[in-house]
Amino acid sequence: MTVEAPSAPAVSYGRLIPVTVHFD
Repeated sequence: MTVEAPSAPAVSYGRLIPVTVHFD
């Protein structure tokens, strides 16, 4: 699932929280 992150930190935390973003 790919979700657009509203902020840069969201992408960083996305690895810990797949609910936010899921793309490496």
